[in-house]
Amino acid sequence: LKTVFPNLMREVATRALLAILVTAYFLGWLSFEAFIVGTVVAYMLILLALMIYLASSRNLSFNSRFGFVTKEKRKELIVYSLMSFAGAAAMIIVGKIDSLMIAALMGLKFVAVYTTGFYMASVIEIPKKALSSVAMPLISQYFEKNEIKNIATIYQKTALNQFIVGSLLLIGVAINLDNIYDLMPKKEIYEAGRWVVIFVGIGKLADMAFGPSSEIVVLSKYFWFNIVLIVVLAGTTIVANNILIPTYGINGAAVSIAFAVTMFNVVKYVFIWITMKIQPFNFATLVVIGISAATVGLNYILPTFDNIFMDLVFRSGIVTIFYGGLILLTKVSPEVNEIFKKALKISGLKR
Repeated sequence: LKTVFPNLMREVATRALLAILVTAYFLGWLSFEAFIVGTVVAYMLILLALMIYLASSRNLSFNSRFGFVTKEKRKELIVYSLMSFAGAAAMIIVGKIDSLMIAALMGLKFVAVYTTGFYMASVIEIPKKALSSVAMPLISQYFEKNEIKNIATIYQKTALNQFIVGSLLLIGVAINLDNIYDLMPKKEIYEAGRWVVIFVGIGKLADMAFGPSSEIVVLSKYFWFNIVLIVVLAGTTIVANNILIPTYGINGAAVSIAFAVTMFNVVKYVFIWITMKIQPFNFATLVVIGISAATVGLNYILPTFDNIFMDLVFRSGIVTIFYGGLILLTKVSPEVNEIFKKALKISGLKR
């Protein structure tokens, strides 16, 4: 359950080291070969830091004797490892196939526009990574004790809070697209990816709304089902891209990803409901959808400022206050209200 340091290393330190290497390469201080070697070294340093952290907490040990692994257990380990490898490989394919197919069907210049829009939309899933890293060990413990009710509680709470934060972030990105593109060099080129941001963002939000469904399947005795689904997801993405990219270009690739990810989560949702009788949605989910729709509507009546920074700050501030206020007033998430109360107490506004 100690996730702060590992997340700091994986999500922050890794990116910081890679940013330094990219900057050095851009400035001509590193050759391409040195950049590649530096990238490998950066990941090795992160691994070393994590190993030292584990060793310092006495959670790391090495054993060269494999006698304690029985023949039956060895077979389970091999099967699980191979299936996990297949699933990880398929996820890499899903994450990269759209860019590769755009390059093959449309040309490299369109890849730059697509990937820029894709990563802009990917901002909204950052909270999912943080919540998942906390939820996984708890789900694992509850499966070990066969406490399905506790798993259902985590399932619903994680899904709802991810949906709340993800909706606000997606709305924030969507309503500020004009300002974001105005701040970018070569705006006329990159704003062609406007709908890529929207469609990919919707797919990311759908993934967050379904909560830790992948984690629940992977940590259960049905772990093999998630592997099968990921392979099917990769195949579906390839087929959809072949159909949509030639007709709709980069927007077709974005729709393909959004559709495939949504269907991936719907199937997992049905599977978990059938096998475990738990699901992540309740009335609070509908309330968040209503608040999100009202917030989007509010954006259309807000005045527009000629100054980009003023418009961005004003629009983002009003939307955040409106959305956050309704979330707090409706009390759809006890966790959000509790965090808000603690923030007020820390700031001295509430005693």
